[in-house]
Amino acid sequence: MAAWTCRFLLRRGPLRTAERPFLLGCVRTVKTTTWFEEHLTEDNQEYMRKSLGEEYRRQIAEKLCPLKDEPWQRHKWTEGSRRVGLVAVKLGMAPIWTKTGERHVVTMLQVQDCHVIKYLPKEEY
Repeated sequence: MAAWTCRFLLRRGPLRTAERPFLLGCVRTVKTTTWFEEHLTEDNQEYMRKSLGEEYRRQIAEKLCPLKDEPWQRHKWTEGSRRVGLVAVKLGMAPIWTKTGERHVVTMLQVQDCHVIKYLPKEEY
């Protein structure tokens, strides 16, 4: 797998001008994202791609399985305690800034299918 990259170089213009303006040059390069393709035969490259793919899939499956850990212990319900059930997909992290210029990192969640069962106004809560 390869990726195109572009570097911008700032250099001086020709010497015969009095101001010597700056010129901007672009250098395009191709970078491979795999480290093993340098000195391997085609068969070995194919084997490495296959084995690394299997290894990555195994690692992802281990990390994504919510049942791999022991179930959380249930606490006893007490009067006045609240429980909210919401299932969401984590989209990622993003920075936000307040009006005073402070930076905060927030987690972005997407709620796939939301059904409101009960609504409590602020006054009743």
